[in-house]
Amino acid sequence: MGAMSSSFAVAAIAMTAGMSQDKVPMHTSILTGRGWLEELLNGHHSRFHRSMGMERHVFKKLVHSLRLHCQLGPTKHLTDEEQVAIFLCIAKTGLGGPWPGVKELSPVASAPSMSSAISS
Repeated sequence: MGAMSSSFAVAAIAMTAGMSQDKVPMHTSILTGRGWLEELLNGHHSRFHRSMGMERHVFKKLVHSLRLHCQLGPTKHLTDEEQVAIFLCIAKTGLGGPWPGVKELSPVASAPSMSSAISS
């Protein structure tokens, strides 16, 4: 009986210790694009991990490596970090969109569709 009651005491202490931590709100952004990514990079660590599937420092190293070895760079409309973030969101969810923080992406009018590329 003594071992069982000490196990309950340890469990109660562990639960109480977890409850006393300061809580940081998550999922509070109204930002999109670069602002959303900056908020993720500077915000709650578990929110970043949930969105990108990796820790912030790993994301930064990935972007750095892609810059060095794969000539990743900003485009007219997206920073290099945004490009990697979009890829990771798609890869993590397995969906083509919509992505958190992105209201709408319109297709480029001059880009050929996959069906037209396959049929030719």
